[in-house]
Amino acid sequence: MFIHKFGDKELALLSRLAEEKGMDVDRLARLVFSKGFRLVRSSYPNIEDSNPSSWEEEQQKRSSLIREHWQTKSDVEIGKLLDPPLGRSGVHRLRLQLGLKRKRGTPIKKECRGIIDREEFERMITQEGYTMREYFREKNISWSTQRMGQLAEELGVRHAPQDRTFEWKLWRKARHLGNINLAKREWLEEQLLQAVSLQFLAASIGIDEYSLHFFVRSFGLTHPSIRKYGVMTVDLVCKKCGTPFPRLKRWVDRRIKNANGRELEFFCSNSCSGQYNKERAAERKECVTPT
Repeated sequence: MFIHKFGDKELALLSRLAEEKGMDVDRLARLVFSKGFRLVRSSYPNIEDSNPSSWEEEQQKRSSLIREHWQTKSDVEIGKLLDPPLGRSGVHRLRLQLGLKRKRGTPIKKECRGIIDREEFERMITQEGYTMREYFREKNISWSTQRMGQLAEELGVRHAPQDRTFEWKLWRKARHLGNINLAKREWLEEQLLQAVSLQFLAASIGIDEYSLHFFVRSFGLTHPSIRKYGVMTVDLVCKKCGTPFPRLKRWVDRRIKNANGRELEFFCSNSCSGQYNKERAAERKECVTPT
């Protein structure tokens, strides 16, 4: 918008002229600004003569509206409430003229804090796939990131990215796909039992097959129609330390197939594998060394 590039009196001239010409105020302001025209009172002498108090009344309305909302709404939102509307810089200038300066670190008003439910706030930004900015947008609150973090600190809400749970990413992706049931394990298990194939299930839900694989693998589920993305496991025992551990069944089957009948040895970690091979090498060396 180009309205904020003009002063109050110039804006009054533009509003009066746009009303007589039947034009939009912002369109006329853009034309005047782009052409480099100058607006002077002598070129429109009767702007205030017809109603001397109209300008003062308009200024009082603007001042009262700004005083009412300056701590609960942003300058952009206040500008939309004004008639005619003003841009952010125009509201900012008027607010400073009224002495309503926002200082960094000042406590947020109680009525602003009352809009936020602490438990809902923490649940949505740590479990249900919302960022802080998205949560405040849901509440129709336009605050800066600094003020959002300030409120979270005051309420004692965990809001760092490392505080997000495993379900947070699932809920976020499911919400973007338009089906929040995808983030619910019980619902997905039921759908897999009834589905002929994963491709058929993805088409019936209305999402792509790759996205469906993401949820199936995240919950540790599988389906007979998918071998490549299956997550069936086999319990093994470490040859070195005797610790039981799981491995993918398809990986074990591949090892057995490539062994050609040889006895296989499985290890729970690279450390156990290295120690076992080192001991075996030492034993072979002792057998080879002549006495």
